[in-house]
This record gives sequence, structure tokens and C-alpha cells, in this order.
Amino acid sequence: IRRLGGIPKSEEHFVRLGKFLEDSVVCFSAYDGDVLVVCNYAILSDDYATLVLNISDKKYWSSNINDRLYDEFITWAIGKGVRFVDFGPGVFEDESHNHFKEGFGAVRRTIINKKQINILKRVRLFVAEKARNLRLRFSKLMV
Repeated sequence: IRRLGGIPKSEEHFVRLGKFLEDSVVCFSAYDGDVLVVCNYAILSDDYATLVLNISDKKYWSSNINDRLYDEFITWAIGKGVRFVDFGPGVFEDESHNHFKEGFGAVRRTIINKKQINILKRVRLFVAEKARNLRLRFSKLMV
């Protein structure tokens, strides 16, 4: 998330989410000895799984560790009767990320097209998003 310019959620966020969702939270992890190398954090329902977060150690990217864990997660989900794995949202222009997801069978689906929103609403949304990001960054500095 930091690499993409975002602000990561706190550990407490995931602790609370786990308490609220209990057995619906699934974590797939791979270790090199006792070192965590990669982890997929997902939420599972009867026949639907949503991949919420993937973290990995950059030193292991050349080993395609993310691909391996996605593959293991999908295989496990199929075995549990999951019919649909949601890889999470992405940006249409992020070709490398989209190509990665498509390698696992993901299909691009447009949620909303910016051109569908009138110009005044687009400007308000843009300003609101920038203000929110600024507040988040400022709050991190104050901690």
C-alpha cells in the first residue's frame, strides 16, 4: 500500500475486523523458515471469497511468491465450494496489476465510468478525496 502511495490500515483495524467477522476471515501465509514472506487476507462467505489484502516481502518477488499464494488460495477456495473469488478493486489503467489478476482468471468489470458522472460531482468528489487524503496523512504525522 505504501509502494502505491496509500496509507496502510493499522494492525488494530485487522484485529477488530477479525473479532467482528470471526471465522469468515482467512489468512494464507508462506514463510521462509520463521520469516513471513507473503500473506493473503480474505473474507469468506458461503460461496464467495474477497481478497482484502496481500502483503509480501519485496526480496521474494523474483520467486513469484504472490502468484504461488494466489494459486494456493484459489485451490483451497474451490475445495471449500467457493464459486467466485473477488480479487478486489483495481485501476483500469494499471495494466501490470490487471494482467496479474487476469492470469488467475479474473475478468475486468467496470464499476463506474467517470464519464457517467456530471462534471460538478466529479470536481466535488475529487476535492473531497484530496481533502480526505490530506487529513489521513496529517493524522499519521500527529501520532
